[in-house]
Amino acid sequence: MIQAENPDGDSVASSLALESLILDNYPNKKVTMFCNMTVPAHLRYLKGYDRVSQDFPRDFDLAIVVDCAEEVLLSKTLQQPESGKLKKLPVLILDHHNDVINLPFETVNFIDETAVSTGSVVFNLAKENKLEVSEDTATFITASILSDTMGLTLDFVKADDFRVIAELIDLGANVSKIDQARRELNKRPQFITQYKGELLQRVEYLLDGRLAYVHIPWEEIEKYSGIYNPPILVFEDMRLTEGVQVVMAVKTYKNGKMTAKIRTNPGYEVAGAVAEKFNCGGHPGSAGCKVEPGMYTYDEFKAELIKYTREELDKLNESDNLNKS
Repeated sequence: MIQAENPDGDSVASSLALESLILDNYPNKKVTMFCNMTVPAHLRYLKGYDRVSQDFPRDFDLAIVVDCAEEVLLSKTLQQPESGKLKKLPVLILDHHNDVINLPFETVNFIDETAVSTGSVVFNLAKENKLEVSEDTATFITASILSDTMGLTLDFVKADDFRVIAELIDLGANVSKIDQARRELNKRPQFITQYKGELLQRVEYLLDGRLAYVHIPWEEIEKYSGIYNPPILVFEDMRLTEGVQVVMAVKTYKNGKMTAKIRTNPGYEVAGAVAEKFNCGGHPGSAGCKVEPGMYTYDEFKAELIKYTREELDKLNESDNLNKS
């Protein structure tokens, strides 16, 4: 099972859920969870995260790409010598983002855009195929849903999603324990809180205050990311600033690669549309993109992100004005 190279809570939790589901129902199978990077520190409240390997397996019969369907998000994975087998063996896609597949090999696709997380897709497949869903599987699916919906608070969450959580609780999942484990792990040392203050002082308010933007250079990624993911430190404060519609954190890496993490406030869901401009994707309210070394200078990448954000927000405003008319 393959995750994108910048894994989030849904990709890690849904991989763990799928591993648990397969092993409970087909105990003779061997499952390897692969990601080209280690699971970020803030996600290590998910029991079993350390089973995600950075060693691409040499021998496998089937590959499942979880929570990803974009080549740009698997660029290093596809440089692995053994990844050539993906062109010869069956590859499944389990995702909920969109039905546009951009991978250099044939795939069989299980994509449900109405699902709030890839974990939800796993749960639906389990029910459709009458598979046993253990307490561990239910817990991982619940964690994936909570992660991708900010605790069921985003505006695309439907009543049916609460009913799914109720089903998972009946199967043994405990929302309180998941949240307690997350909070306990995410306690931070004093110097991280001080760093948060430095980050907040650097936040730029662009597009007449509609865009809150912060840059995180390589030196800070190297120093702090192993302890706490810098954007996560400040995103909620940025989102709660009056007038802010979109928040964005750009990381610049030592080799010239750059990434952007984008979140929006309710009513301004343009994150996915902005990410698509860079051949990446995500949810309308939560998305990310990356550009490879040499594609842009930092100033060019920042300018493009600001331009596309302005365009998408202006489209929303035009649509709102037409609806009011």
